[in-house]
Amino acid sequence: MQRKYVGAALVGLIEGLLLLRLVALLFAARPDNPWIALLLALTAPVTAPLGMLDQWAGQPRFGARLELATLVAMLLIAYSSGAWLWWSERRATGHKLH
Repeated sequence: MQRKYVGAALVGLIEGLLLLRLVALLFAARPDNPWIALLLALTAPVTAPLGMLDQWAGQPRFGARLELATLVAMLLIAYSSGAWLWWSERRATGHKLH
């Protein structure tokens, strides 16, 4: 398997886990559920640096909520992986970057 496919699979896995987290929190999943606790623990390192967004927006700690940290993390990962792919393809084909 080529390296770019491994990277794409990893980005897809992270995006999928973040999407599951976003949907679970939108539907007020209980954090004491073992599966939800595992999902929250797996995705916490990605969303923790952006946790201030939820505090700033006044999001409740429990119950149904739109977690802005997860949404912003998903957008940042998608944008940065797309930019990386564009840059590596341009470099591989020999185009000059202006």
